[in-house]
Amino acid sequence: MLHEKHVQIGQLSDDGDGTNKAWTGEKRHRKDLPASSSHAPATAQHHGDVEDTIQGGQDLIPHATDMEPLLRTDSAHETSQDCFGPDVLISEEDETRFAQRLRPNIPLPRTDLPLYMSWEEEDKIEARLGRLRITYYKDVKPECARERELKEPEEYTDAELGEELYFKRLEEDESFEWFVHPDDTYKAGLNDYQRIAPRNFLPHSGRNLYRYHDEYRSRYHTYKIDVVYVKYYAEISKKIKWITEYLHLDRRTKAWLELDTRAWRQALRIATDFAHITVRLAAFAYNVRYLVFC
Repeated sequence: MLHEKHVQIGQLSDDGDGTNKAWTGEKRHRKDLPASSSHAPATAQHHGDVEDTIQGGQDLIPHATDMEPLLRTDSAHETSQDCFGPDVLISEEDETRFAQRLRPNIPLPRTDLPLYMSWEEEDKIEARLGRLRITYYKDVKPECARERELKEPEEYTDAELGEELYFKRLEEDESFEWFVHPDDTYKAGLNDYQRIAPRNFLPHSGRNLYRYHDEYRSRYHTYKIDVVYVKYYAEISKKIKWITEYLHLDRRTKAWLELDTRAWRQALRIATDFAHITVRLAAFAYNVRYLVFC
């Protein structure tokens, strides 16, 4: 996790019910993924095909509320340690059944309408983001914030924030692991959490930190979905670790394809314990964890 101490600011993350909820200032990526690689997994498309068999767009599992658990409890008995390993077989029929238990694709927000924002609406967005930058900076670098004599976010008027260019300069600090993407700042369909993306590089270093930057932005996930994804990623990292013993195999051989299929189906079974994982997210986590970076 990036920073466990929560930074509470209102109207930052929308979990699909049309209302913004508090976001804690976290965009998890750097410490939850290994170093980047230039090799894309040959099985990525294969692991995503089963999602296309799910018919209809009904949201079978509603977005979570703050009181709703992130994990299911109805399938916990299926995910004991005995369910995992190179000798554990899961049928194609069970694979389909697991996929059908997951929620359908997370609908993307409308980013094309309205075509125009008023100056007042843009100013309100900028002011919120400015206060967010201050809050985050004061949390991760309190001494530097005192040296800069930064006030509490709510103590700044909108006019004062505008005079300070909404403190965009704070994003240049290497402590910021996220930034407000300029292409998304004035898209009316987004909430403030979705306007923020993991930083793709450190200033002046040229070192990639988050290879799938465009992929991340294309989905505009909510904070709740990101939290569940990280928990799922950690779970498969423990339970499907056995596949790492076979990564030396030629990916074109029958032996590898059989083991890869077994591991993927086990990962899909694990996904049924998480209330907000789609087949596509499960496949992305599996491919990133075991196929791309190994």
